Amino acid sequence: MCRPIACLNTAYKASTGTLTMQLMHQVEAKEDLPEEQKALRKGRRGCLDALTIDAATTAEAAMNQRDLSIGWVDYQKAFDLVPHAWIVKVLKAVRAPSEVRKAVERLMPDWKTNLAKEGTKMIPVQLKRGFFQGDSLSPLLFCLCVAPLSHELRKGEGFKSKYQQKAVTNLMFMDDLKVSPSSAKPDTPYVCRVNTRRTRGARQD
Repeated sequence: MCRPIACLNTAYKASTGTLTMQLMHQVEAKEDLPEEQKALRKGRRGCLDALTIDAATTAEAAMNQRDLSIGWVDYQKAFDLVPHAWIVKVLKAVRAPSEVRKAVERLMPDWKTNLAKEGTKMIPVQLKRGFFQGDSLSPLLFCLCVAPLSHELRKGEGFKSKYQQKAVTNLMFMDDLKVSPSSAKPDTPYVCRVNTRRTRGARQD
């Protein structure tokens, strides 16, 4: 089933916008979003940043004739798969302001949508997992929910550049993930194991 982007009213967007500002202020102060996540970076061009790192990495590998393993992961219906219980758990883990966490917990039971066929309204559909799309809060919540995957991938060897202190293990832009395992020997089973575990958890209600 394809879930359309919700048509949210102005009052809802204004309310969640306030929650977003409070949560983002803490997230930026505590650096809860991994550096590998290039989306939602205030004052930065995240997509261009990711493309620059990608271009520099591949160019260095080609110039020095080094092995480079790359994998791309694009989750199908990513915003629709995150369990509400996981959202609450993540907000507790990052120690989000209590008023933000309680507000999100109160909002989730009311996440419903109405389907219509030829002008006739059908029964409301309760969203038991995933986010509403159309406000500023859902992208931030989603990025926090997938942040543990990036932290886990950091444990890999990654591609070690001669010009950077940190190895490049993964790059993320919202739900798009690029993985760079060991440059010498691809640890593909490790990457697959991590993604399988995270995907299985995301599908649980």
